[in-house]
Amino acid sequence: MTSKILLAVAALAAATSAQAAFPVYAPIGMPSTTPNIFVSTGTGPVTAYFAGFDAGLDSRIGLSVNGGAPALFGLLNKTSAIGQSLVLGNVAVGDTLEFVLKIKGSGPFYSTTAADNAGGLNHAFSTAYAGGDFGVPAGVFVAFEDLPNLGDRDYNDHRFVFTFPGVAGVPEPATWAMLIAGFGMVGYAARRRKGLASVAA
Repeated sequence: MTSKILLAVAALAAATSAQAAFPVYAPIGMPSTTPNIFVSTGTGPVTAYFAGFDAGLDSRIGLSVNGGAPALFGLLNKTSAIGQSLVLGNVAVGDTLEFVLKIKGSGPFYSTTAADNAGGLNHAFSTAYAGGDFGVPAGVFVAFEDLPNLGDRDYNDHRFVFTFPGVAGVPEPATWAMLIAGFGMVGYAARRRKGLASVAA
């Protein structure tokens, strides 16, 4: 009985995380207020996963470490498949990371650091992502507005998930609720079984 309950809880949790959707920005029309501060707590690669776009402009994503110039741009939005990944570089403990959207041609750069954008505008929205869509792992979801005045401010023009040392998606509230309920059921079943065994003895 206990093992059956454990298997059911595990299956429900797996199903929920497999169906986790990419985050959606709200409130649409208002500038993002997320601070978009990213710091590595370990040593290792920074990987970008393409999560789609809803824009007419061509763009690529890059990485700036500790305020330096971005060394690599990739994942062109018009030709990348959702879930496609690119290692942007390696970082060390304490490195600050800034993700930079480069509009193709002579277009501007838009940074996750608002102070580095014209007028100090926040061109990015970020939040934890639990993983699951198109095989994209847990990480931090970042979506950009790609017009100088922030356009329609729905933060879905260019979307990515980034993984780097120290960042991890957190289970959704529904997953936590299922796991807690499942553990409670397991505890109840074990206690009931123990009580029945002592009565039979």
